[in-house]
Parts: sequence; C-alpha cells; structure tokens
Amino acid sequence: MKELEIRKCLLRFERIIKNEKTRSNIICLKSYSDYRFLKINEILFLKADNNTTDIFLKKEKEVTAFKSLGYFERKLPKCFFRIHNSYIINATAVRRINYNKSLLFFEDGVNSFSVPFSRTYKNSVDDLKDILGKGDISLSS
Repeated sequence: MKELEIRKCLLRFERIIKNEKTRSNIICLKSYSDYRFLKINEILFLKADNNTTDIFLKKEKEVTAFKSLGYFERKLPKCFFRIHNSYIINATAVRRINYNKSLLFFEDGVNSFSVPFSRTYKNSVDDLKDILGKGDISLSS
C-alpha cells in the first residue's frame, strides 16, 4: 500500500469514530412520522407509566415515549441505573442519596426532583454511590 492510501483510510476511520461518538450522545424517539432527538446529558430520569415511559429532562421538560422502561434499560448507556421497577436514573444528574427515606435527589437550577429507590435495587444504588463518591472527600457526621 502507498502512504497516501493509508492516510486516507486513517482519516475515514477517524471520521467514522467521531460520528459514532456524537450519535451515542443522542437518542431518537420515533412515534409514527414524528422523530424527536434528545441529548443524553439532558435526561434526569425515566418513569414508567403503564405502556409508556415519561422522560424527565432538565429545565422542566417532560417527554412521553411509547416504549417500555425495559426497552430503555437495554438501549441506554452505562451511566443509567435501574433503581426501582418504575424508574431509571441518569447517574450524572444525581445530587444526593438519602438511605433513610430511600430517595435520590436531582437539582436542575431552581427545581428539584426526588425519586424513590426500592430494596430490590439497593445494590444498584450502592454501586452508584461508590461511582459518584470515588476520589471525593467524605465527611461523616
């Protein structure tokens, strides 16, 4: 192979990798002929509602998707954790974990949300606590 051909191949490969990275930051919700694109870092949590899923976004936005919570659990990246039969949360958006009340808290500027977690998924919450607390200073009282 010539050097020029190798450089072209590397540039094509680099472009493909960049496209995949930008695509993985966005999910597409399709409903009939309507397509809605959501940035993953704007999602706070997902809540099951019968056969639909309510997706809570930053800035008081809420979107309804006609898919089950299990579908999203399989499709979303690893920063999303199932913490309840009815909830999946974005780990990067969690601001507080209260084990006494079994609640996770999110803050979005002025607004704050709380989401319950169940004993069944307590191990997921423990993993989340370990991931979020890694390298941070913890002050116990």
